[in-house]
Amino acid sequence: MALTADVAKHRYNKDLFNALTRGEEDKVIQLCRENPEGPLHVLSLHKDTVLHVATYSKRKDLVLNLLQELPEGQFAKLTHQNDAGNTVLHEAVTSDRTVKVATELLLKAPELLSMHNQNGETALFCAARYGKSKMYEYLDDEMNKSIKDPAELKAFHYRDDKTTILHLSILNEYFSLALLIASKYEYLLNEKDDDGMTALQLLACNPAAFEDRRSTPVSLKRFFYSSQRCCAVPLWESIQKQHRIYEEAVKIAKFLIERDTSWEETESALDSIKPKIHKYSSKNSQDRGVGKGKKAATSTDQTVHQKFAETPLLLATKSGIMEIVEEILTMYPQAVDHVDHNGQNILHRAIKYRQMQVFDLVEKMEIPMRRLTRKIDNNGNSILHCVGKRSQDHEADMRSPALILQEELHLFEVDFYYCYISCAFQYCLLCVILCTCSVWRKSVKDILLSISTLKGRELSSYLGKPMLNYAQTPKNG
Repeated sequence: MALTADVAKHRYNKDLFNALTRGEEDKVIQLCRENPEGPLHVLSLHKDTVLHVATYSKRKDLVLNLLQELPEGQFAKLTHQNDAGNTVLHEAVTSDRTVKVATELLLKAPELLSMHNQNGETALFCAARYGKSKMYEYLDDEMNKSIKDPAELKAFHYRDDKTTILHLSILNEYFSLALLIASKYEYLLNEKDDDGMTALQLLACNPAAFEDRRSTPVSLKRFFYSSQRCCAVPLWESIQKQHRIYEEAVKIAKFLIERDTSWEETESALDSIKPKIHKYSSKNSQDRGVGKGKKAATSTDQTVHQKFAETPLLLATKSGIMEIVEEILTMYPQAVDHVDHNGQNILHRAIKYRQMQVFDLVEKMEIPMRRLTRKIDNNGNSILHCVGKRSQDHEADMRSPALILQEELHLFEVDFYYCYISCAFQYCLLCVILCTCSVWRKSVKDILLSISTLKGRELSSYLGKPMLNYAQTPKNG
């Protein structure tokens, strides 16, 4: 008997599921009438009801008809959650076309508005995550009508991992919605997620959103952005979409930058180390941490590998987003002096990540430039050392090594009256060049002699005789 009931249940579920997937609305309604649970019958492996499936299948008319079939005594069961914690309202907010469905659901079960799924997301949060502006505005209005306590309102804007609706709208590149959220709830601007990132920091890590300015030729832009649309082709649609994303990204960037002062939290401009050309010390081995066992080593490793959320200025410099860098330095020119936890400034970052547009921009600020070029970071690196360094997470360059080296030689073409490089740091720079030699399979002498002259003088004259003499007789040349 149990087997027979089980077979009948599976057969019923099969017929109902097939009717839903094929869009046979009349059959779905008829099958639901045959079941005591009606449209609240659990259909899928993940505890989705018929209403869940119909809603995320975007069958708006079917959902509305099923809700009409639901007797008043079962309204409380509309709060049923699947195994992800999503209610029918959570599924409805994934489309702007189902605003009427959301309205009907809230009329029958108002408590749906404040219910959270397994990630701690309300339906309002999901609407922001999927970038559904109409749905978000409707739910936001409903939220403000029904809830007056500010603390309760804030619960709608966060999920369990501290991510806010502003974070996710920027991460998913729904910038027009992000501007709407940021302008109404400004307290979200400085909120940090569990990685310590604000909305502007996340935007500064997304160079793809600002590609429009660099990727499309001006002549082609004029053609595609003209007011009269000549034809509907995929290429046209793609370029138009990218242009809209770019314009919206610039708008939200300006809004966030105007209200961001994270650059004020800076490390000291004082160089924290001194040059050292020997290996001797007045401290004994225990004072230096030698012999303290695994505990000391572990502490050091944790310090070295700890990640810090950097300021939007340095993140934008790393990503090469000139729109953000220019806007910050235009609005807050004093931000150019910001020093991060590694003792590095904007020039260190621009050279390390080969963002020469940023370097050129800062170079025009002559007075700050003189001081910035002298900065030595916590590892003893000047900006010239950064020429020989490339970040491990830097995007791979697939061009010929010869072309890359030829381009990077221009990094030495800095007005050296800015810089003072001591004898000790000359030897540090020599180590960088030695590493370069191992990569390019050239001798130190060949590398030095291949570098272009600067203002009539060879680079070797800037590096000093002690280094040059050593370079001419390398041990492993």
